[in-house]
Amino acid sequence: MFLIILCTSAASNAVGFNSTFVGKTLKHNYLSTRDLVISPISWDKTDFLVLGGVSALTAASVLWIDGPLNTYVRENYNPGVANTLDYFKPVGNVYPAISMAGFAIHSLFAKSNYSAETALLITESFIINTVLVKSVKYMTGRTRPNAGRDPHLWNGPTGSITTFYKKGTSFYSGHTSGAFSAASVIAWRYRDIPWVPWVSYSLATLNSVQRVYQDSHWLSDTIYGAMVGTAIGLFLAKNHDNNPYKIYPMVQPGANGITMVLEIGKN
Repeated sequence: MFLIILCTSAASNAVGFNSTFVGKTLKHNYLSTRDLVISPISWDKTDFLVLGGVSALTAASVLWIDGPLNTYVRENYNPGVANTLDYFKPVGNVYPAISMAGFAIHSLFAKSNYSAETALLITESFIINTVLVKSVKYMTGRTRPNAGRDPHLWNGPTGSITTFYKKGTSFYSGHTSGAFSAASVIAWRYRDIPWVPWVSYSLATLNSVQRVYQDSHWLSDTIYGAMVGTAIGLFLAKNHDNNPYKIYPMVQPGANGITMVLEIGKN
C-alpha cells in the first residue's frame, strides 16, 4: 500500500498534478466501490451459480481437504521447491504495486489513456481487496496452519489487534486475492493479446501454491481468495468499459490535471 501511494505521489508531482486530480480519483474510487457493493442486485443466475460453486468448493476443502493436504505437504516438503515458489510470493503484494506504477509511468511517456485507466483500475482493485480481506480476516479469526494444525479453528472476532495479527489471519488469503485482483484487471484489459491472460492468471495461481506450500494458508483460504480477487478485478474492469464517463490525466504546456470524457458511441 505504501508503494502504491509513493509511486502515485511521485508520478503526480513529476507532471504537476494538483489536488483536483487526487479529489477526482478518490471520487472515482468511491463510485467504483459503491457499484461493486450493490452489484449483487443485478446478478443473473450464472453469477449466483459461480458464487455457490466456489463457496461449496471452499466448504468441502475446509471439511475434508485442508488438513490432509497440509499434512501431505509437510511430510513431503522439498526446500528446492519451496525456494523456487518463494519467487512468486511478491505477486500478491509487491508486483501489483509495481504493475500499477509501470502502467502509470507508461501512460505519461506514451500519452496512453488506456495505460492510465489500467493503472487506476489496478489501484482500485488492490485497495478494495485489501480493505475487504482485512475485514473478513478479523471477523473469522481463522488460525493459520503454522500456528495450529486444526483447520477447523475459527475464533471469530479476535477483539485484539495483537491477537489478530498473530493468530486470526488465515481466511482468506490476502496475497492470493491481491494477486488475482491485479491479474484479472490486466487479463481483461489486454485479453486481445492471447498470452497476457495466461501469464497473469498463472502467476497468481503460483502465488496461491506458494502460500499453501509454505504453510502460511490452508487450501480453502486460497480458493476463496482467488474467487474474491478475480470478482473484484473483473467487475471493476468491465464496469469501467461500460461506463461512458472516463477520466484521463491531462498534461499540456501550462496546464495539467485531469479531464473527463463522455463516450457517445463506439465502433
